[in-house]
Amino acid sequence: MTRLLARLLLAFAVVLAAPVFCTALVIVLVEGSSYRMFTLWLSVAQGITALLFIVAWIAVWRGQVVWSRWRRSLTYASVLWSLGVGSTLGLGMAAITNEEEVGIVFAGLFWFVTWIPSTALVWRETARERAARLKTIVVGTVNCPNCGYNMTGLHEARCPECGTQYTLNELFAALQETTGDLEPQATPVSDQ
Repeated sequence: MTRLLARLLLAFAVVLAAPVFCTALVIVLVEGSSYRMFTLWLSVAQGITALLFIVAWIAVWRGQVVWSRWRRSLTYASVLWSLGVGSTLGLGMAAITNEEEVGIVFAGLFWFVTWIPSTALVWRETARERAARLKTIVVGTVNCPNCGYNMTGLHEARCPECGTQYTLNELFAALQETTGDLEPQATPVSDQ
């Protein structure tokens, strides 16, 4: 299993675990308290779940993200933005239904739904970061100039990842750009 596939499966598990954890926490907190306290305990459970989800989500993806100062700032801003959007929409749902509990549940749901896409936008690789990452790839590999897919060993000059068709001259030129070589490197032939 590749590391990326493992991260995706772990991220999926975190997404599925969040509502289960929140529901279990509400049940534990509400046990033995009055109905008037239900709204407070529901809010507390939503807050604890959101905090744990943020920590878990960052832990899953931290190795894939280049954590620059501006990206950290944007991550904090996306947390606040998502909480603001979730709270606003939750208040709207509470006003529409005249039920505070419905508003709290929808606030948590709206926050959750806005947080994941905002991290995808904030954490995505910039062109400069991609170029730096591609320069660290082992010399001698042929990577797709469009998406960076390792095309070494393919029998045709079409990238299976993005579908772009290349000529051998285009791939050779891209290889020269990434390695800085002026001449192609000869591969020794073994006598096996």
